[in-house]
Amino acid sequence: MSRLTAVRSFDEITEIPLHLQSKLLGVIQDKAFHKIGGRGEQSVDVRIIAATNRDLGSQVALGRFREDLYYRLNVVPVQIPPLRQRREDIPLLIRYFTDHYNRRYNSYRRFSDRLVETMTSLPWKGNIRELENVVERMIVTSTASEIDSLGPTGRDTAGETGERKTLVDLLREYEDTLLMQALREYRTTRKIATHFGMSQPTVARKIKSLRQRRKIERR
Repeated sequence: MSRLTAVRSFDEITEIPLHLQSKLLGVIQDKAFHKIGGRGEQSVDVRIIAATNRDLGSQVALGRFREDLYYRLNVVPVQIPPLRQRREDIPLLIRYFTDHYNRRYNSYRRFSDRLVETMTSLPWKGNIRELENVVERMIVTSTASEIDSLGPTGRDTAGETGERKTLVDLLREYEDTLLMQALREYRTTRKIATHFGMSQPTVARKIKSLRQRRKIERR
């Protein structure tokens, strides 16, 4: 029996279905597993790093997460405050993601100091993922070297009701418009992904979210 040594990370551990949670628990307890199609047992010495934005204790109480797996994983818990509670990190993260996506898209965009200040004041309920998504979207859609406005369309931030919209709201509206146009033109997520320079799973996830939100809005 061969033996593997590895470190594995699980992002959003609560999204793993219950039947797979039991298999993961078995691997942790027995330090062994069977490969699909394999004949022998594979021994493994694994260290697991798991992350979630949910309260695991509440998920256990609701029956959505196995209690035995919870105690197996909750050995050295690390609590990371939401982004809105550590706003000093936001300008640094904006700079990091700007450099990252400038390299990816071979562009030379930068965020003005005024816009960075505005973004620092936003609630960022989606935390770092939401911030990263917004930075990428603005780099892709902007035509100026310095990004200074609250939205690529240049519209005012007030809606018809007079309620002011956040940067995130404006960018989501603009992304929805681009996705709807691309759907009409290209029809498949693979062609849309090629057009935008994104992965097909990412495009599929965004379109699914768009359709769900539009369905809710029509009710």
